[in-house]
Amino acid sequence: MQAEGLISQPVTSTPQALSTQVAAELGELLLNTKKPASVPIHAAAPPHPQYSAQKPAAPLVAAAFDWSGAPSFDASSLNTVAAFLRPDSSTGRNMRDALAAALKAPNCARVQTAFDPDTGALELRGHLRDEAQRAPLLSALSNQLGAGLPLQDQLLILPPPQCAILTSLDQLDLPQSEEQFTDPMLVGDQSQVKTYNFVAGQRLIVDLEAPDYPAFVYLDYFDANGDVIHLVPSAQRPLKAYDPAAVFSIGRPDPETGAPPALVLEIAPPFGQDIAVAYAASHPLYEEPRPFVEPAAAYLTFLQDRIAQVRSSHGDFRGEWAYLFVATRKK
Repeated sequence: MQAEGLISQPVTSTPQALSTQVAAELGELLLNTKKPASVPIHAAAPPHPQYSAQKPAAPLVAAAFDWSGAPSFDASSLNTVAAFLRPDSSTGRNMRDALAAALKAPNCARVQTAFDPDTGALELRGHLRDEAQRAPLLSALSNQLGAGLPLQDQLLILPPPQCAILTSLDQLDLPQSEEQFTDPMLVGDQSQVKTYNFVAGQRLIVDLEAPDYPAFVYLDYFDANGDVIHLVPSAQRPLKAYDPAAVFSIGRPDPETGAPPALVLEIAPPFGQDIAVAYAASHPLYEEPRPFVEPAAAYLTFLQDRIAQVRSSHGDFRGEWAYLFVATRKK
């Protein structure tokens, strides 16, 4: 078994039998996969991927990884592991390209796979337009993975009109935050950064983290009727500039004073699958509140024009957007 490519021939072993060097990389990645409780609005993607995995100075014990539920590994399985442990190796790059191609789905579906070094499982994240897209996608992906890695299907269904909304957001001349450019655990299209589940009567709460530069943050809620509800700015929650990486919430009491939240929204019909979209901008896109509810299409046209105007007026303009999946139900 060659170190650079992770494998050079078919292997039938459990993860506990991997080399101590591979085990050490697993341990290092495991230590670096803790996610913040808030939803980050990540900085715009660099022109070339910069992976964060680092080789540890000393080997760890392979037996520390309890993947007892995994079947025997074959060459494809370990090549898949290489895609996450050594993304810059030739084996890793080739497998990442193959996985990305297999994850492609038509008609606004966005799918990514995340590797969990604690369990050895691959988790499918993101959403499809309808159930008919699921089986062909799983079949194509299974052909790439090999027999040794469990696949956990966490894909959600995001029906129209949000598909058209995502297409319009892609046309805003504002980059979508790209977490996979700094996280070697992820492969595929960037989808929602977090999923919320609410039932009728619950308060809508969204936790956010500002980007790594001073920014104004906007938050919109796009519902299943094709309308947008403007949460920030609004009459209750004015636009505010945040320091880099500041953490804040919509719908929670003030963490310092305990005062009730300025904006309180309860989940009510119609229920379904909605999206909330956060935009970060180094210069205000607009400051006066829009109508609290308005047609999404008209608003996105307005927003596209404003981004173009602000970008042309400020040579140092920076901005990005990210979206959250919000599932609501009666009970």
